[in-house]
Amino acid sequence: MSDIKWMEIAIEQAQEAEKLGEVPVGAVLVID
Repeated sequence: MSDIKWMEIAIEQAQEAEKLGEVPVGAVLVID
């Protein structure tokens, strides 16, 4: 998967956290 796709996943996670009233931080750990 490309770096851009991984970043999109992290952003989606942050957006979901914000919707739930949590701190909007998204992170994805990729071991290549």
